[in-house]
Amino acid sequence: MTCTKVASTTGSDSASGTEAAPFRTAEKLVGSLSSGQTGCLRAGTYSTDNQVKVSEAGITLASYPGERATLKTRLWIAQGDNDVTVQNLVLNGVNDSDLPSPTVNADDAVFRNNEVTNQHTAICFDLGSQTYGRANGTLIEANRSHDCGSLPATNLDHGIYVARADYTVIRDNLIYRNADRGIQLYSDAQHSTITGNVIDGNGQGILFAGASGAKVRHVGRSRVVRVVPS
Repeated sequence: MTCTKVASTTGSDSASGTEAAPFRTAEKLVGSLSSGQTGCLRAGTYSTDNQVKVSEAGITLASYPGERATLKTRLWIAQGDNDVTVQNLVLNGVNDSDLPSPTVNADDAVFRNNEVTNQHTAICFDLGSQTYGRANGTLIEANRSHDCGSLPATNLDHGIYVARADYTVIRDNLIYRNADRGIQLYSDAQHSTITGNVIDGNGQGILFAGASGAKVRHVGRSRVVRVVPS
């Protein structure tokens, strides 16, 4: 992987964003990228009271090769910002408003090899919204999603919440210690594929449901390979 722009906890947002002169914040890094470019975070924790909103389609956000960075804020991939990839990061979604993170309202987002949590404050992955746009073709692969949702359990906060989405693929993840469902498909999740995940120690495992006349439909190969009892 080649890093187009780089941020470091010792950098400056007035710098050029090169490896030798990195940015300081994740917001500046993400905002500097154009379609087809990759932004890399050097090891360390990048936190902000605001959210990091992706405002460009076709970008990649990742840890610097051989390192592991933590993004501590809400991450939002908004409608129209399609083909965004997020990989090899720690995504700690703690934020002042207890909003879900990562939130996806765009097409073809990819989350791969991340650790996703929010220290029991809110929903983690939240795919699709009637207000802000559906999520189409999201891939959640080889992540660890854990300790999401406020305690004691409220029946509202899940590790992965597929709300209004089409053709979501959730595979080969570790999903554990979430307050409510490990995975919830409700109220309008269509053609989802769930396979190869280990789901353990959540309030409940998986819920398939629909509301307001929306039947939740899934492709025939949808399955959970292993559900480990609490």
